[in-house]
Amino acid sequence: MSVFLLILKIIGIVILSLLALVLFLVILLLAVPFRYRGRFEKEEGVAAYAAVSWLFRIVDFKVSYGEGGLSPELRVFWLFRKTDFREKKPAEKKEKEKKEKPAEPEEEKKTLKERFEEAKTKAKKVFRLIDNDRVKNALSVLFDRLKKILKSVLPKKISGNAVFGLNGPYDTARALSVMSVLMPLHKNAVEITPDFERNVLEAEVSFRGRVILGALALYALTLILHKDVIYTIRKTKKYFGKPKEVAHHG
Repeated sequence: MSVFLLILKIIGIVILSLLALVLFLVILLLAVPFRYRGRFEKEEGVAAYAAVSWLFRIVDFKVSYGEGGLSPELRVFWLFRKTDFREKKPAEKKEKEKKEKPAEPEEEKKTLKERFEEAKTKAKKVFRLIDNDRVKNALSVLFDRLKKILKSVLPKKISGNAVFGLNGPYDTARALSVMSVLMPLHKNAVEITPDFERNVLEAEVSFRGRVILGALALYALTLILHKDVIYTIRKTKKYFGKPKEVAHHG
């Protein structure tokens, strides 16, 4: 009997140890940030580099682009290394997949009037939906969470310079005014020099940032569990879901 209890005790300890290890790994995954960095250069040709690493670069994924094309590389624990990510399919399998492609069913064509009426009905439903106070509050919560998510994932550091010119002073000035909208993203860290005489684009930009999965999960969870968001999802399904077929009993 004592041997049996000892075996049960050992099994219990092993199971608890495995659960603790899984929990520890989940906490690490959620709490330890994924750090990313990158660089973009454009002169005569285009060269780009981006990398994502986690936990002191125990996991490190890099991809570079240049004259030789795209070059990815994955390293794990400084031991595992993979550079070829292309899916290899035998020639016979490819031919079989081509032959076994199912014929797509023909969709029933609608007249222009039917499409207009359908769009009109959907537009009325949308306006009726967003006129609801609870839906308005849900949209406000959604935009607030999206703003926080963007703030948490956008690069923390950006630096570089760019020289650009279009077909003339007018087009270059218009492009410059459009690019000024992006000022909050790089916070004037990228020096932009317009060239009003040449049609040119030269740039050298580097950036780095981080993403914490736990923060993203928290934002998503508080959004999904919000009572007005749940209400809006139900209302949307009711307005735009397919009508249930009425069963006919003989």
